[in-house]
Amino acid sequence: MDRGGHEERIATAYDLLARRRSAGTRSRLSLSASARSVGVSRSRFYQHWETADALADDLAIHRATGGWQARTMAHPSTDVFVAIREALHAPNVAAGAVARAVLSAEPIGTPAHAGLHAWERTWLNWLAGRLRERSGARPDVPWTVAAATISALVEGALLLRGPHLEATTARFDRAFADLVTDTAAKVADYFPTHVVGTDEPLVGEPAPASPSAGARRLLDRVVAAVESGKLPATAPDDRRVISLEIVARELGQTPRAVLYHWPTPAALNADLLGEALRRLGMVTDLAAMTAFTEASISDPTHVAAVLVHINERLMDLDDLPEPLVLLALMDLLDSPEIAARYVAIIQEWCNQNEMRAAAILQATDRRLAPGIGLDAYAALAIGTGLGGWRLGAANRDLLSRRCTYLGEDFLTLAAGLDIITQVCLQPT
Repeated sequence: MDRGGHEERIATAYDLLARRRSAGTRSRLSLSASARSVGVSRSRFYQHWETADALADDLAIHRATGGWQARTMAHPSTDVFVAIREALHAPNVAAGAVARAVLSAEPIGTPAHAGLHAWERTWLNWLAGRLRERSGARPDVPWTVAAATISALVEGALLLRGPHLEATTARFDRAFADLVTDTAAKVADYFPTHVVGTDEPLVGEPAPASPSAGARRLLDRVVAAVESGKLPATAPDDRRVISLEIVARELGQTPRAVLYHWPTPAALNADLLGEALRRLGMVTDLAAMTAFTEASISDPTHVAAVLVHINERLMDLDDLPEPLVLLALMDLLDSPEIAARYVAIIQEWCNQNEMRAAAILQATDRRLAPGIGLDAYAALAIGTGLGGWRLGAANRDLLSRRCTYLGEDFLTLAAGLDIITQVCLQPT
């Protein structure tokens, strides 16, 4: 096979996906299959949803609003980190993480994106209030972005190491869950002593109309059918995330010729996921190289400021399509059968992230705190970056908030991502 030609095909498919990113990357359930799986008539489903797209939107939002946040808000403890720790120890903790990733990559204004934004606005404002109460309600701390940073930490950890990669109802690794929770608590303590900024609650457009009580009951039953395996709804083997006909037309080839190179959906999807991770690595490395080239560093303590500038570049989702494409592809990993095909791709990406994490430690001339290995630090740091993209994509208002950090004016979320590194390092 002509490798150059195959790389061109992959690049063409990726660019098409980047331009056409939409609900089309989410799998859809037919109304008939859904009705059969829960033992009700099709007419009952048609009372609530006229099309499969309408069902897909409501089902995606329904799944996205479950998981660790809902458990945390419902927990009786007044200590929010006790609640988060127990939520991460619960079965099925990763529920909704992948759904939130995919919905956050939807174009702004679509019903699914608006539904996620409205729900997450409530969560982030709730968590910010708890953090504010915990610290003594200081008015000059941007607690809403602190809440977003903590959420990004947990979301990224679940996406990178979540039990959804093994079994839908598995528990999160307890030791790593405790490390995530302890790191989140340290972030909450670090913010009021190092970050100064105006705090404002998240606002936005009104949420789309919620499903009726009857529709919510049906959605619960559909989700249960999916989780029991009675209804295959996530990344089925016969679903290509972009049409071969569209790729063939763009390449000026016949669909049959393209099918020769991608005979199965998994072959195409694996290439797209690999390309997304490769381009994301290139973007990350370029942002780091550019920032260090532009910076004049005479004092090692200034390296931290350069790292925050790198974060600012990488948080510009209007300029960088790569994070959004990766988020749109995350539901490929929501099934152990599918994820198993991509183990080598993901492992290579994780290995590269560990090398980047080691480079950060070398640049800052500091060591990791006791009990934190390089692999865990890389998962925390890179995972928080992934979670930051996820939070920023769903809540664009977060990407315009600024603060004073390290004596400079920075994007607050970029500062929050740097704080993850700071709390993992050995105290000076």
